[in-house]
Amino acid sequence: VTFKANQIPVAYDDKKCGDEAAPKNVNMLLVFDNSGSMNADSGIGGGGITKLQAAKQAAIALLNELAATGGDVKVMLVTFSSDSTRQNTWLDLADAITAINAIPATNSSTNYEAAIQDAIDGFNDPDNRGDLNTHDGVVYFLSDGQPNTGGDGDNGLTATTKTNWDSLLENPANNIEHVFAVGMGGIPNGAANIYLNEVANPLNDAATETPSTVILVDDFNDLTATLTGTVGTLNEGNVLDGSIENDPDAPALNTPDFQGDGPAHVSYLEYDHPSLNDLDIKVTWDGVNPLVVDGTANGANL
Repeated sequence: VTFKANQIPVAYDDKKCGDEAAPKNVNMLLVFDNSGSMNADSGIGGGGITKLQAAKQAAIALLNELAATGGDVKVMLVTFSSDSTRQNTWLDLADAITAINAIPATNSSTNYEAAIQDAIDGFNDPDNRGDLNTHDGVVYFLSDGQPNTGGDGDNGLTATTKTNWDSLLENPANNIEHVFAVGMGGIPNGAANIYLNEVANPLNDAATETPSTVILVDDFNDLTATLTGTVGTLNEGNVLDGSIENDPDAPALNTPDFQGDGPAHVSYLEYDHPSLNDLDIKVTWDGVNPLVVDGTANGANL
């Protein structure tokens, strides 16, 4: 690899810190896969716990983590297999936990199209929904496999559904702050799974897109820690453009650290613990599509 002299990246010790999470009011749209493959063993505790049971436990832990901030939590639950079902009202915390525990096992296929259509209808149902002006919207889409029924020719989302989904996510009045598309248990094609990316970023219009993350959780033992690790205060900043400078050896404030011929971005961040595999984590970004997180670090999603 050859770099021109003015294209060599230089790293400086810049950092961005934030305070502990404040009470947070949330409208959570939880889209939950209960297709037949979720009946398989999760590998937790030496066996005996299905993927469905493990996902229920992780989702409930996520709700409790949100509630622990002291805010109001409302949940619209959508379950999907070959078809989809949604609750007929937004649920308070206790009712949401009861509903999650009651999600049935099925022997059916996987239909993302039906799931997203019900997700759109569910979010737009005002019954018991938190005030959109005071509640942040967040979407969690949990699946262990790619779609194999419904949708377009390859069972992905149809163009109409992608447009309608994008309109929901991008409407400022809905106050949706993040979309998490979570692939559980070694989902096919990993970070390249186009179907999860369609859920997270339906029209791939990065310039205007609601922040979104594709999270890959290969080991169900890590699922609860990964989901609860997404709860926190958003802490934004750019340590590359010079707007944040903590290193005395760095260029002047607002002078970009990367002095190349074009825009630059961090393509991936990887931490490989020398002995503890459950602390390994890799975060990948291509500059356009949603961030892809593979693994956990200290029980928290990075």
